[in-house]
Amino acid sequence: MPSAYLDPFRACFATVAGRYLAALGFTALAALLRMAAAPVLGSQSPYSIYYLAIIATAVLCGAGPALFATGLAALAGHFLVIPPEHWAHRDAVELIRLLLMLALGAAISIIGGWTRRNWARARREAAAARQ
Repeated sequence: MPSAYLDPFRACFATVAGRYLAALGFTALAALLRMAAAPVLGSQSPYSIYYLAIIATAVLCGAGPALFATGLAALAGHFLVIPPEHWAHRDAVELIRLLLMLALGAAISIIGGWTRRNWARARREAAAARQ
């Protein structure tokens, strides 16, 4: 059963709703980790930890849920990390950080979704070859 080692969460992510809930869960976990790291990091690097959530979502759930996680990560990084007094007037550096995170998140989502589709196709072809 090598496919069980490659995709142990297959049953958990079988439905579309399950995949989007997993994206929400991965992003919430990243937000908790980022808030725990706030005393050390401050408001520097507000989006860095969210890349792990986006990667996990892309590979395990697909491109759509990963794009959803990217949007959630942008909102979480903005509202949970950046001090409220800076919400209204963002400087150019902060805007560039946000746009870079959105672009990288989209790229990770697409590549991870492609990887997930290829794994699924390989599993189907292996199952067909065994029969």
